[in-house]
Amino acid sequence: MTNSAKLSQVTTLVAVPWNAFVVAFLYYTLLASIALSGAQLGSMTIGVAYAAAPVAYGATLLLRLVRGAAAWLKFTHVAGLTSAAHSHA
Repeated sequence: MTNSAKLSQVTTLVAVPWNAFVVAFLYYTLLASIALSGAQLGSMTIGVAYAAAPVAYGATLLLRLVRGAAAWLKFTHVAGLTSAAHSHA
C-alpha cells in the first residue's frame, strides 16, 4: 500500500462531517456567549459543557474503529473459509 493510500485511510478515519463541524462551532459560540454574559455557572458545569464535544468525537472515532475491526475480522474469517474450501477441493 502506498503512503498516499494510507494517508487517505487515516484522513477518512478522523474526518469530521461538515455539519458536525458547524454544530460544534455553534455550540462553542453559545458556550462562549454564556461565559461572556456573566452567568454564574459552576466550574464543573462549564468543564462538562466544554468536554462534551471532544467526548462525542472520541466516541465517534471509537465506533469507527470497532466497525472497521469487525469488518476486517469478518473479511479474514470469510477469506479463511474460502481458502480452506479451495484447499480441500
